[in-house]
Amino acid sequence: MLLELLSPERISAFGIAATSILAAWVSRQQSQVRQLQAKVAELEGGRKEDRRLFRVCVRFVRAQGNYIVILAALLRQHAPHVEIPPEPTMPDEVKEEV
Repeated sequence: MLLELLSPERISAFGIAATSILAAWVSRQQSQVRQLQAKVAELEGGRKEDRRLFRVCVRFVRAQGNYIVILAALLRQHAPHVEIPPEPTMPDEVKEEV
């Protein structure tokens, strides 16, 4: 009975079955890797665009800060009796970038 299980034909059949299962699994893994690589490439492209947009926004915030300072100075000079509201404080997270 043990010799029947270890016959060359059976070992060959088990080897072919194992190889086909392994090939199917590797093929599935390759398709998933390709999908993930495409997603990573898409995210990296979006990240570059987000960084560019963030830089533009930081420049705009700086310009708005300068504009507010100039307007407050003009208001103090031309209408000293008008009370100027306090400037809003900038969050600490944004101060480093601006």
